[in-house]
Amino acid sequence: SFHEFITSEIDTNIYHIGGISTHFSLEKMWAIDFILHLLAHEEFGTLTNWIRHENGWSYGLEYEMDFDSNRLIWTIKIPLSTSEVVSTIRAELSARIANTITNEELIVATQKRLLLQTNFDLETLTSRLDAAVMCMSYTGQVATEADYRDWLQNTVSASSLHDIYQELFSPVVIGEFLASPKAGE
Repeated sequence: SFHEFITSEIDTNIYHIGGISTHFSLEKMWAIDFILHLLAHEEFGTLTNWIRHENGWSYGLEYEMDFDSNRLIWTIKIPLSTSEVVSTIRAELSARIANTITNEELIVATQKRLLLQTNFDLETLTSRLDAAVMCMSYTGQVATEADYRDWLQNTVSASSLHDIYQELFSPVVIGEFLASPKAGE
């Protein structure tokens, strides 16, 4: 459901969408991150292209995953110049998300981009240790760069992303709210 929260601590309208999972694995975390790249990457994300580049409603989308031992939360934060565009975004959002995760060309391009990015993600000893500690803390296992690359190359597809979509990104499970500045500010 849609809720408006009024706060004096913000100076722009911020539309938030997100989801929560209490059952997750390393592969699910990777799949959620992959979908977030598809949707909100600053240069290639379909929602970013639609909201920012095509319509100029926002300067950019921010996405993240947060997790602890009991839950995983994903969010996309969309700062907007005006709250009037929220109804348009809400009307088209579900279809745009569904179309994105079935777009094989976009999925393959994102796979290639993320495979290239792995060359830099685990470049230092510190980044490798941080990744190992994070994996161990939240999943009880340590994944290697080879594990991730294998998952990207051999598991990611429109059909594999569909299950994550149904569980965490479909209109029946997605959460949203709009934070707006107080009137007159």
